[in-house]
Amino acid sequence: MRDRPRLQLHAEDARPFLRRAQRRWDVIIVDAYRQPYIPFYLTSRGNRSGRVLATSSVFVGWVRSLATCANSARNVAASARSSFHLKEGTWIREGASEMEEAEIVGVTSDKKIAKVTLLNVPDHPGVAAEIFKDVSDKDINIRLIIQSAAADHRAGITFIVEDEFAEGTRKLVAEWVRKGLAKEGSVDKGFATIAIIGSRLAATPGLSGRMFAALAKEKINVDCISSSEMTMSCVIALDDIDRGVKAVHDEFFANAPAVKREPVSKK
Repeated sequence: MRDRPRLQLHAEDARPFLRRAQRRWDVIIVDAYRQPYIPFYLTSRGNRSGRVLATSSVFVGWVRSLATCANSARNVAASARSSFHLKEGTWIREGASEMEEAEIVGVTSDKKIAKVTLLNVPDHPGVAAEIFKDVSDKDINIRLIIQSAAADHRAGITFIVEDEFAEGTRKLVAEWVRKGLAKEGSVDKGFATIAIIGSRLAATPGLSGRMFAALAKEKINVDCISSSEMTMSCVIALDDIDRGVKAVHDEFFANAPAVKREPVSKK
């Protein structure tokens, strides 16, 4: 990510972030793009942006998708319409001549996490729903979820929460074990996440291999992995995070030109 003194990067779900926000902004821009579908959070009215917008502020929604890019490249008109009414939407025509290539724009990390592990979880419908409803009821934000393949009708679930919710999650784990939703469970600190951020990551072969190879050269073990269209994340030991970030950054930005920082004027 280009070095900008006034830029603060928060790699997390926007709705919990806005729910916890204690400040107001003059402009909020939503850039939900490149999925081959309409993101579910744009088809509901659960938008909390109005609560954190200052007076005389602006909210801008910008939506792109793989289908829109493909249509534009082939000069096929597309209509972007609202989910809340049947009025004619915005027509999109005459786009670029090529599909956009994948681009890595930054490497991020988060040291303030806890890893939750549930073992021998009954493998039948409704168990995961009950577990994560309990998490939601406690207003705990989840960063990453992984469920292992089931064996003998038992599975394992691992997910990541912010470390400030570790104690509350331990109480939930004890309750789940008591109710038979898991045979055993643990909440552990001493972990961190590292992620590459960009566009079209899931549709571009080779990026994950480069990231994990860079970590392997530093003898850094990967504990959990998650990927999406815009991010590729993994969980590693907290003691390895600084070396891990440097290794991944060097893999993708070793040949990037240095960015000259302009002095910030003090008023």
